[in-house]
Amino acid sequence: MKRWVGLLLLLAGLAAVALAFAERSATRDFVQTAQRTEGTVVALFAGPAHPEIEYADASGARHTLPGTGWVHHRPGDRVPVLYMNRGDHNDARLDEWGSLWFSACTTVGIGVALLLAGVYLIWSR
Repeated sequence: MKRWVGLLLLLAGLAAVALAFAERSATRDFVQTAQRTEGTVVALFAGPAHPEIEYADASGARHTLPGTGWVHHRPGDRVPVLYMNRGDHNDARLDEWGSLWFSACTTVGIGVALLLAGVYLIWSR
């Protein structure tokens, strides 16, 4: 029974690590092709780690985006923003390490933990 659980944990760990690498690739491509601007924190959703940011794109249109990840801001803070105009909407993110990479790092950490647990269950007696 332990070996089957271990195999399932190994598979889940491999899937999580693969997802993290796909996320890394998508984020890297976004960072390389996105336009840069500066935004202003206008509100906080659930504390300083979840700011609402307002920014203007190259055409002058104003947009808002929810900041997420490992960030810490207060209303009025000026923050760097990356965005891509995708027709009817903009894809935008804070141009900060925590906002760009926190999700991929968390996913790879969970994947490695699942892999280690699976290896332990398979080879333990």
